[in-house]
This record gives sequence, structure tokens and C-alpha cells, in this order.
Amino acid sequence: MGLLYEAIFCESRFGRPVIQLGRFRFNRRSDSRGPRGAWVCGKKAITGCRATLITLENQIINGNAVVFGLSRYGRPVVTVGTHRFNQTYLSAHGRGKWNCVKVRLSGCKASLVTNHDQIISYNNCHNH
Repeated sequence: MGLLYEAIFCESRFGRPVIQLGRFRFNRRSDSRGPRGAWVCGKKAITGCRATLITLENQIINGNAVVFGLSRYGRPVVTVGTHRFNQTYLSAHGRGKWNCVKVRLSGCKASLVTNHDQIISYNNCHNH
């Protein structure tokens, strides 16, 4: 499973390396050296976001980044790391329920609950 957005490698206004992934920014950790890099969410200091990426020679090889997007049919999806979730419910107040895409195929019970693009509950019990 790939990410829904193309990763753009650039520099911040202070000259530090940054990855722009859709509307999300990742800053390279200061202790990352060489071709392998560890990246943290740009909002970690403000919101405590724990999204991370691992790169090897400017290719994303691992990450638990949360990416909101649309499926090829125009329906909302969210990708958490390598797992993808379809939206099953959205309240008028912005609270949404998401189930793993493998729920019908393999009975996967993984799900998450969001409130305006913030994950507030995450059941990470994948059976695949």
C-alpha cells in the first residue's frame, strides 16, 4: 500500500530539511545522519502528534503517518502507516467512525474514531 500523496522533499525557511506529504509536514530529527533518516510530525511540539517517517536515500520506507484522502470513487479514506480505513459514519458535529478496509474480506476488527481529522480512539487489532 502506498501513501495517498507524493512526498515533496524541501527546506524550511531556516534551511532545515522538510518533507511535505499532502498538507502534513515532517521535520528531520537532529540525530539522523547519513542516508537513513527519521522524521517527526511538524506539529509534535504543539499538539503532541506522534506521526513518524523513516526514509532511505529520499525514499519513504516506513512510517505511521496519518494521511486523510479520497478513494478512487471519491469516498473519504484514512491511511495509518500501512493500513487503510474507510469511513462508515460521520456525525453532524464532525465525529467519524472508520473501519479497516479488510473488514468484509477477512473480518478485521481494527477501527478508529476521529473528531475533525484528529484521531481520538484507535483499535489496532488487525488480523491480516
